[in-house]
Amino acid sequence: MYRHLNMRNKKIILTLVFPLLTLVCAGQISLRVTQVDYQSMSTSQLQSVLESQPKNDLAWYSLYMNLREDAWNGPTKEVSSGEAKALNEVATAAYTNVPNSYAGNVLYYLESDYDPEALPALKEAQRISPLSTEVRELMVAHYLANSDDQELGTHLSILHQSGKYGSDLLTYARDVLMMLPENAALVTNGSDDTYPILITQYLFGLRKDVFVIPLDLCVNEDFRAKISANTGVDVDKLSGKRRVSAEQLIKSTNRSVHFGLTLPNEWLTIDHDYQLAGFSITKNDPIGYDGLAQKFLSTIDVGAIPEKSKVSVNYLPFLFYMHEYCERVGPLDRQADIESKIRAIAEHLPAKEDVLQRLEP
Repeated sequence: MYRHLNMRNKKIILTLVFPLLTLVCAGQISLRVTQVDYQSMSTSQLQSVLESQPKNDLAWYSLYMNLREDAWNGPTKEVSSGEAKALNEVATAAYTNVPNSYAGNVLYYLESDYDPEALPALKEAQRISPLSTEVRELMVAHYLANSDDQELGTHLSILHQSGKYGSDLLTYARDVLMMLPENAALVTNGSDDTYPILITQYLFGLRKDVFVIPLDLCVNEDFRAKISANTGVDVDKLSGKRRVSAEQLIKSTNRSVHFGLTLPNEWLTIDHDYQLAGFSITKNDPIGYDGLAQKFLSTIDVGAIPEKSKVSVNYLPFLFYMHEYCERVGPLDRQADIESKIRAIAEHLPAKEDVLQRLEP
């Protein structure tokens, strides 16, 4: 805010503030700045804050995100009508009370389900906070949902240049894609699971044959139609507005359907028919484990696998399989490389001893 003041006002502020700062440094005045952490507040606490502070944009934002997390990550596959109504009421109230704020515009856009008519609100949020990673991700999601590849590429480039997704996440995205069969469909969930894969596809041109389905975009009618066009799933039979059934995707398409390791178990309803296939889960992978092993040996650089990253643990299940495979089939030098990588990852895990115990003969 200070940088937007003209020079005359800056001089006035400095004239008033500098004597105070001198007294503070001398210990004659004690100043205590309290920053309220709205993100850690419960829904009821935020509602109480907003009763007395209806212009508090941070409280509106935190309240909406609390409700959204409860609704989208609950044990059911579908957001109830009551939950949808509560979300809409909070987004509307935020936009009404703080229409010129970042929060008011972002919540208005989110509640639109990526509607092109709500794009001006997202652009206004970007104007207010041009460095917001959240807005950059929403811009990518918007153009992916609405099939504008030119704008999608532009905003993926901006997101990539922001540096949020480092080499560890991009390496993981590459490895996930490389282990998929040709023309697979990949269902993703969350930013770390989605945007590095899109960057790898659109900016680096790798595995564009894979059709990516971010779970959040299933709220958008145009994207649901895109799912239908790319998988053969009858869009009119998709289950609910907020979810697409794993079973529907598997049964209705000739594509090999894979699911990112970050998908919630209650959505996937994982049972004994699902299997690990590289760095994703599937029920209908045509390759088989021996084929996956050969694909791993020919495409994955074990040395480049990140060792101290939020995604490192995702590598372990298949690394253990590959360790056993190389012990049975070879080559033994690759087994040694894989064991070394498992040990390196284990060094950064709380369950280090449990991981290392699995390597014992």
